[in-house]
Amino acid sequence: MGGDDTTYDHIVVGGGLCGCVVAARTKHSFPDRTVALIEIGSDARKSRTLGGGSAVNYGAWTRGDRSGYDEWATTVGDERWSYNGRLPYFKRAETYPLLQDKNNHGYEGPIHLSSGGRGYPLRDHVRDAMLAVRLPFNPDHNCGNSHGVSPLVESWHDGDRSFAAKTYGLNGVKLFTDSQVATVMVRQKKVTGIRLVNNRTLHARIETIVSCGAIRTPQLLTLSGIGRSDELARLEIPVQVESEEMGWNLHDHPSLSFWSPPRTPEAGLAVGSDNFMANSKNLDGKPMDWFSNASASQLEMGNAAKVDGRPSLREDDIEISCIADPFDQPVVDPNYLGTEHDRAVLRASVRLALKIMESPAGKRVVNSELPPSQFSPLNSKSSDDVLDERIRAGA
Repeated sequence: MGGDDTTYDHIVVGGGLCGCVVAARTKHSFPDRTVALIEIGSDARKSRTLGGGSAVNYGAWTRGDRSGYDEWATTVGDERWSYNGRLPYFKRAETYPLLQDKNNHGYEGPIHLSSGGRGYPLRDHVRDAMLAVRLPFNPDHNCGNSHGVSPLVESWHDGDRSFAAKTYGLNGVKLFTDSQVATVMVRQKKVTGIRLVNNRTLHARIETIVSCGAIRTPQLLTLSGIGRSDELARLEIPVQVESEEMGWNLHDHPSLSFWSPPRTPEAGLAVGSDNFMANSKNLDGKPMDWFSNASASQLEMGNAAKVDGRPSLREDDIEISCIADPFDQPVVDPNYLGTEHDRAVLRASVRLALKIMESPAGKRVVNSELPPSQFSPLNSKSSDDVLDERIRAGA
C-alpha cells in the first residue's frame, strides 16, 4: 500500500524482543500493509537496541511450567492462554536442540537453540551436587514440567546469539531507531498514532501497538493520558482514558549471587582461569550447563501466609509512578522483601544453593562461601535473620 512517510497501517512502539516479533510477523502476514517499528536507541549496553533484552541477556530458553499458563487460562476464562493453547506458538518459534519430541517441540523455527556440548570440566560435579540434595533429574525443562535439574537450553547457535531482530528479520518494516516517543495520540478514546520527542508525528491507519517493556509501557501510556486518574491529576495531564490498573502488578525475579573459591585453583577449572579461557568453545554462550528449578515447601509457604495474613504476594504491592517528562526515568517501587512470602521464598532458595555446595559432590569442587567483606560465610543452617540480612544486602 502506498502513502506518505508519516502514515502507516501498523505502528509498533518499542523494538525489543516482542516488538521485533510483532512487527516482523505482522509484515509477513500482511505483506501489502505498511509497518513502522520505533526504537528509542541503538545502544546494546542499555538494552536500547533492536532486539532489546534478547540482544544482551543471558539467553536461557525457558518456557515456564504448565501450571502457570493453565492458571492464566482459568483466570481469564480463555483456553488459548493455557499451556496447550500456547504450545503451537512455542513450537513455531524454535529449532530445538534436544530430544526428538515433536509433541512438545519445534525443529524448524527461526530461533536456533543449543545445549551443552562444550565439555565444561565441572559439568558432572555440578550435576551430581544438585542431584545430591534430592532435586530430580529432568531431561527437558521445556516440556511443561520445569521442576528439577535439566540441561541448560540457550538461544545461541554456533557461537552466535539468536536475538529477535536477527532471527525474525525485519525486511519490509520501516525502522526508526534513536527515536523516542513522547506520547501516543488519542482521539475519542482511540489511539491514532504517536508523537516523537522532536514533535514529529506518525499516524496509524489500523493500529498502534505499544511494546516498550514492563516499565516504559506504563510510563508512555500515563504520559499520554491513559492511566490512573489520581496519577494523571498529580502530573497535570488531561485524562484521555482511565485505567486504574496502570503501573501496578509488576512481577520480577530478584536474584542473589554466591561466590566460592575452587578447591584446586591450580587446575584452572573456573571461569576466567587460563585453562578455561584457552578453550574457545567455553565462550560460546553462557558458561553454564545446568538449569535447576525447585519449589519452597508447603510448610514454609503456609507459615508465610500466616504472617502476611494472605496466601501470597498481593499483586498491587508493586507500583510504577511517572514524572511528566519522557526523558526522565519512571519511579519504581518494587517492594522487594516487603512480605514474609518474599522472604521465605528467597531463604529457601539460598538454603538450597548452600546445601548443594555442602554436598559431597559440591565439596569436591568448592570450599565454603566467600562472602562480602562485611559478612561471615553462610551455611545451610544459618538463621533466618542472618539470611535475611544477606539477602537484603544483595538481592
